[in-house]
Amino acid sequence: MDMLDFSFFLIMRHDGKDYKDPTVRVTKNKPAVARDERMIKVKMSVPKAVFRTPELVASITIDDDSAPAAIEADVQHQIADILSEAVGLDIQLNISSEPD
Repeated sequence: MDMLDFSFFLIMRHDGKDYKDPTVRVTKNKPAVARDERMIKVKMSVPKAVFRTPELVASITIDDDSAPAAIEADVQHQIADILSEAVGLDIQLNISSEPD
């Protein structure tokens, strides 16, 4: 799988002795940290597919004689599988009829 590698620092901070209002920030370069801050170096790899937006185009025509039309469950699963394979993500596809 084609991956992108990221490396950055996550800096956490608390506010005073009672640890109220904790905050976080992120920076690419190693930061200077204050006494009440802690940093974590993070290395992350994600598939390039996360950044690709598929262009999906469908054209459906239903003749008056054929209405109402139905899409069978196995066809729905096949569509979800194809999308999942194309983008590298899990896809849950729900097809429902619009209310009259």
